Amino acid sequence: MPKNLANDGIFGLGFYSFSNGNMTPVVFNLWHQRLIDQPIVSFWLDPNPEHSRGGEIFFGGVDSQLFEGEIIYANVIKQQKQQWEIQLNGIKAGPLNLCNGGCKALIDSGTTNILGPYSDVGRFLWSIPSYNRREGTINCSYRSFLPDLTFIVGDKALILTAAQYVHSRIGSSNNNSVVCDLGIDGYYGSVENDDFGWILGDAFLSHYYTTFDLGKRRIGFAKSVFYLK
Repeated sequence: MPKNLANDGIFGLGFYSFSNGNMTPVVFNLWHQRLIDQPIVSFWLDPNPEHSRGGEIFFGGVDSQLFEGEIIYANVIKQQKQQWEIQLNGIKAGPLNLCNGGCKALIDSGTTNILGPYSDVGRFLWSIPSYNRREGTINCSYRSFLPDLTFIVGDKALILTAAQYVHSRIGSSNNNSVVCDLGIDGYYGSVENDDFGWILGDAFLSHYYTTFDLGKRRIGFAKSVFYLK
């Protein structure tokens, strides 16, 4: 798919409670017409932006060729306006616990990075000696020293290595130096007033095949076939 392809809009894949005008959501519509076997939609995102395929969206089930091992499921949190939001039992960056006592996380393919409250994420970011707050970058020489990010779903650990959540690029300065972007960032605001604590965006989803089961109201994660070590 061409990188400069125009965007025609947003293709919503949510629940009835988020549909406008009481319209039947797309996945349920396909299922009711017996065009798909189950009210499920699954995503695979290629972590390498240079690959032409980019990713795959699969309606009606999962594509077993694009993941390995078991699928780890988490039920979505029940709420009036149903979202693709789950409970995490922990988020760790090495020895730092960024999610004491558990936290909520929205699983969102429309968000690029992993986002969390700055009061939590900042403790990790400021532990990196070369962290540039304005640019959201680090000196690439520190990448090999960064810890894994671990997301606890139930009693299972979903891990991202530094090689997965840190990516190099040419910097914005005139000397064409190489800098490294972090795939995790913090947002400001009152945690008490936020609808969710964390957002797991493409920086996470590009390494975990993700299946959204509308019928059973759950989300499943499995290691992508291109899970980079």
